[in-house]
This record gives sequence, C-alpha cells and structure tokens, in this order.
Amino acid sequence: RDYTGVLRIRSAMVEDHDDLMPVFRAQRADAESLGEFFLARLVQGQDAANRALVAEADGRAVGLLSVTADVQLAPLQEAFDLEPFDFLVRDYALAAVRVHQEHVDMVARQRAEHAERLESAMREARRNVE
Repeated sequence: RDYTGVLRIRSAMVEDHDDLMPVFRAQRADAESLGEFFLARLVQGQDAANRALVAEADGRAVGLLSVTADVQLAPLQEAFDLEPFDFLVRDYALAAVRVHQEHVDMVARQRAEHAERLESAMREARRNVE
C-alpha cells in the first residue's frame, strides 16, 4: 500500500513480529520457508554489528530495515563500480596516496641508482680510452 504520512523510525522489537510478517510475506514469496519466527529471531539477535530498524505509522510497524557490519566486500567490489565510494574500504584514499608515494619514491631510487651506475660505467669507459 502507498503511504505518504509521517513515519517514525525506531529500533525493532520482538513484539513487532505480528505487524511485520504480512509486510515480509508480501515482499518475499518464500518467507514461510525461513521459519515461523524468523523475524523475531532476527530482531532478538541484534548486537553491535547487526541492527534492525522499524518504520512505524499510526502505532504499527509497517517496514523493516535490517543492516549488518559483517559484509564480504570482494563480491560487491567485483560486481559493482565502487571506485566513487573508495571501494567501500575505510581510509582507502589515504592508503592509495601512501601506495602512490611509495611507488614514486621507489621509481626515484631506481632512477638514481641507474644514473649512478651509468655515470660509473662512463667514468670507467673514459679511463679505458685514455
């Protein structure tokens, strides 16, 4: 159903189960295969890494958002262009700058070593000619 009123967002509670099951069934055909109290267990299992939020309208839960911090990034990075979001890696930009600077420093050292070897070889060649 369309809803355009004010929604209140709050932490989900086990008591929201009965209001949320019709919403969940409408969105997922295999909802029953997850078990009778799947949503209750999901809500009850909240911790620092797993949260469940409810959208409430007129005192009833009408929507659920479940989020987790336990994400496997590799499949997401392979499937989506995440470069604009630093590949979802914390401090990626800082790490990229550090890696770039290390590369620039390494190339500068290699060039300096090459120039030194070349200069040494030229000095040796001049001595051999004289």
